[in-house]
Amino acid sequence: MKLDLEEKLDPRKKLDLEKKQEVEARALERALARIRRMRENGGGSRARPAVKVDWSKHARKAANTRKRRASRRKREIQAQNAPALPRRGVAKLGLPGWKVLLARMEPGRVYRMADFRELMPEYSYSGIKTFVLSKLVPGGLIEQLDNPEYERMVAENPAYSVRYLYRMAEKAPYLAAEWRSALGE
Repeated sequence: MKLDLEEKLDPRKKLDLEKKQEVEARALERALARIRRMRENGGGSRARPAVKVDWSKHARKAANTRKRRASRRKREIQAQNAPALPRRGVAKLGLPGWKVLLARMEPGRVYRMADFRELMPEYSYSGIKTFVLSKLVPGGLIEQLDNPEYERMVAENPAYSVRYLYRMAEKAPYLAAEWRSALGE
């Protein structure tokens, strides 16, 4: 009976049927391959397979966080147990820093910024520079002079070239003497 059906089919129809079966078989294989891939990737939707996670990266990040937190705790404990540092500035000297600087200067002497640092070991270089450039020079208590040897110094050793020199103004010695007596120096 089976042979009778095949014999009765038109050869063109027989080719169409074989072609249809091949197309269905390929579609079925593609679907099975997609299902296998999703299972390998840990599930997920058709549109977006699951993302693989690099756990070693997360482990390194967690270890770094633990180290950072432990270091912070250690610094906090050290700060609690550390001896008190000597106080700086007004609390230690009794006068504002710019007044102390002027009190320690000598009338008529010319100073570089580095010389001011030697006069004021209680303050940082940037603090002293702020006193000079924002308080003393604009207030007329210190005069800023051009260094006559500046060009030669730049040619010889640019690291030690000093553009400006400073000296006490004419009205400042009286104030400096008053502040010197307040300091007890």
